[in-house]
Amino acid sequence: MDVNRELKYMEEITKAITEERLGREDTINVIEEIMKATAELITTATQKYPEIAVAITPWIEYINKLIQSQ
Repeated sequence: MDVNRELKYMEEITKAITEERLGREDTINVIEEIMKATAELITTATQKYPEIAVAITPWIEYINKLIQSQ
C-alpha cells in the first residue's frame, strides 16, 4: 500500500468538496463514508496501539466542537 498515494486521494476529495465540484448528495455520501472509515480506523488503531488515543483526543474534541457549532 502506498500511504502517500492514499493521502493524496484524501486531499483530492477534500478539494473537490471545498471547491464545490461535488453535488450535495455526493458530498454527503463522501463524508458519511469518511466518518465510517475514521471510526473503524480509530477503534482498530487504539486497540492495537493504546497510546494513539492520547495523540488523537485533541482532534476528536476539535471535531466535536466543530459539529456542535453548526
